[in-house]
Amino acid sequence: LGAISIISSDSQAMGRIGEVVCRTWQTAHCMKLRRGSLPGDGRADTQGARRYVAKYTINPAVAHGID
Repeated sequence: LGAISIISSDSQAMGRIGEVVCRTWQTAHCMKLRRGSLPGDGRADTQGARRYVAKYTINPAVAHGID
């Protein structure tokens, strides 16, 4: 598909980084409750944590050409 999953502030950058990070982990928690763990995820779920950290760190940088 070629889509990069990103979680960021609104279009005018009024959201603070702390709010973006908090909202990301709230989303991760809700998704895990609703959809369950992905195949291959262990009890610690480090892969899941890495996926969600990437949503507010490297993925926006890649989308803006700053990789």
